[in-house]
Amino acid sequence: PELLKTIGPKVAIASADEIDSSTAAQLHQSKTQIFWTGRDGALQWTPAAGFKTTLESQENQTSFL
Repeated sequence: PELLKTIGPKVAIASADEIDSSTAAQLHQSKTQIFWTGRDGALQWTPAAGFKTTLESQENQTSFL
């Protein structure tokens, strides 16, 4: 939690099928947008559009958990 306060990330990207629930909760509390490849597929970033995913998620795509 202290690291998240210090860094203040806006986005977190996990290259995994799942992320640890306590990590997800901490990121959610800090209002960090979470992407993970197992859910979202490949990510693309552009200055105009920000992050875009290649897969449709069952949940709201790129939502705060």
